[in-house]
Amino acid sequence: MDSWTIVNQIKDGRITYKVGDKVICFRRKTNGHPRRIKDDVEYTIKEINQDDLIVTNHSLDGIGWNVGIKVHKTFMISRKELREIKINEILR
Repeated sequence: MDSWTIVNQIKDGRITYKVGDKVICFRRKTNGHPRRIKDDVEYTIKEINQDDLIVTNHSLDGIGWNVGIKVHKTFMISRKELREIKINEILR
């Protein structure tokens, strides 16, 4: 399944987000956007503003949070949702 199918599911509202969800970056543009988001790092949603997510991760010392990063919701997906999509693709 290509990333456009997942993006369409996000835009249609079949994949939803809640504050506190753990998300990862599942796609990038050819120019590398979103640059501040690292691959295979789990981020926590702190705020939702229409189509944008404010995500952050724990600081290295384990106390508090790093500065929030604003990213469009079509670049992020929860690890659980991504796993379900991949399993359903295999079982087809």
